[in-house]
Amino acid sequence: EVCSITSQFSLCVRVLISMNHKCGKPYKIFSLFFKKNLFCLLILISVPQILQNKPIPFHISNVNHGLAEVQGLIHIKKNHLILEFEIKDALGGFIKSDLKEIDIPFDEIESLTYKKGLWGASVKIEGNSMRTFEQIPESEQGRCELKIKRKDRNEAEKSISSARVALSEYKLNKLEE
Repeated sequence: EVCSITSQFSLCVRVLISMNHKCGKPYKIFSLFFKKNLFCLLILISVPQILQNKPIPFHISNVNHGLAEVQGLIHIKKNHLILEFEIKDALGGFIKSDLKEIDIPFDEIESLTYKKGLWGASVKIEGNSMRTFEQIPESEQGRCELKIKRKDRNEAEKSISSARVALSEYKLNKLEE
């Protein structure tokens, strides 16, 4: 149980560093928590937030030479991502495919990046194999790029940031085993 608490604490520290990096004052926040002996409260507040992210809406345009588009959600879980999507025709969305759900374990993810743009954002996921994203339209060479609309990009940035921390923690735990 002590190892579990230590692991959770290291995860909290990493989350706080990533969340407070923009402020430039992460160490001031850490010292405040340690001075007031709120170690347990820090764990209780930080860890559940990592695992309870809202789904991130995404789309992929120009599927089948512009005749279709993909719309879906990214679900971030403890040790995997779930991509849930459907393909619609681009001329009005009248023709839809069945809903597809792809489970991508962290074992198969090499990197996860978020890039904010002027009109929206993009999430790039790089897999360890070309098979990782073979069911996702417009994926190439084990890479997948998902577009995020402008209205969803702030929430997506937070969720992807916590997913990157969870991915790093997962990989560190794998190295320790």
